[in-house]
Amino acid sequence: MSYSYQQLRNLPDEDLIAFHDQTAMNTSVGVTYALDELARREAQRQTKELIAYTNQIRWFTIAVAIFTVINVVVAVALLVE
Repeated sequence: MSYSYQQLRNLPDEDLIAFHDQTAMNTSVGVTYALDELARREAQRQTKELIAYTNQIRWFTIAVAIFTVINVVVAVALLVE
């Protein structure tokens, strides 16, 4: 049995996993199967790392903005005196 592209896209994860497991019983795979899984895992690790870096940059940007505002307030206060 095969799904159309749209059916496959709409299939819930649990049903897709069940379909994979059932189909895998009657399928032989080559080394690309394992290599594809390794590539997927590496991409997932890189994505998590990129999200962590993005969060660090966000907090750094917030800190720089706060210090910039403080700097402007101090500069204006010194000019007013």
